[in-house]
Amino acid sequence: MKKVVLVALMVVGLLGCSSSKEEKAKKLIKEYMMENLKDPSSYQPVSFSKMDSVYSSYLETEEYEKLYGKNGLQSIFKMKSMEFEAQSSVAETKKETVRLLDSALYYSKKYDELESVYSEKVNSYQGKEFIGWSLNLKYRAKNSFGGLDFGEKYFRFDKDVTKITYSD
Repeated sequence: MKKVVLVALMVVGLLGCSSSKEEKAKKLIKEYMMENLKDPSSYQPVSFSKMDSVYSSYLETEEYEKLYGKNGLQSIFKMKSMEFEAQSSVAETKKETVRLLDSALYYSKKYDELESVYSEKVNSYQGKEFIGWSLNLKYRAKNSFGGLDFGEKYFRFDKDVTKITYSD
């Protein structure tokens, strides 16, 4: 009986020593805030949300980046459409104006086609896998002028809560 109690106490002791994911996240957040605030010594956490699971989404895929990202096809189509439309206003001949406007229309249609497929792709995305955790922070800290500001930040962490993968 004494051995069972001793083993139970050891297990409880070991579990008590390990940090919970919330504690790990709060530690990482404090380190982040100390590195990024104007006056780190004034940092006062007000509240933390509960840890929440984060799953992958279509917006994080290579396909999304290629089609809809900052330098994706949709952006290129829009830019080309605007470029041809602008060039048409200074074209020297009517034939050149028509050609440029046709090109602008072509790229505008391509842009619209991608736009119409976008929500379908987002809603039908099946690759949702667990990628980590998230936590919201409300805090007070002094700004560059010494005034106390209230702020909010959103943090995402890897699966093991060993690093911050995103903050906003």
